[in-house]
Amino acid sequence: MWGMTDITKYKSVAIKIDAYQKAMPMANERYMTMGAFIRYLIDKEAKENNKQPIENGKDNHVGTE
Repeated sequence: MWGMTDITKYKSVAIKIDAYQKAMPMANERYMTMGAFIRYLIDKEAKENNKQPIENGKDNHVGTE
């Protein structure tokens, strides 16, 4: 199907505006989109804490704020 997001590759997230306003300049400094910057931060944190990725579609019952 044309124009539809591939749900096997992408998930949507929502962040509060104040966090977005803090993150956007940091992303811009690194010439990254917001999506790329979020991925960078997650990969960095996972590497530092030796975390394994969760299989796509599995959330391990993670709660929300």
